[in-house]
Amino acid sequence: MMGLSDVSKKKLHCRK
Repeated sequence: MMGLSDVSKKKLHCRK
């Protein structure tokens, strides 16, 4: 689950 959270945060940063 922690891995998914990391990806989600990185994806959000990339989208912004």
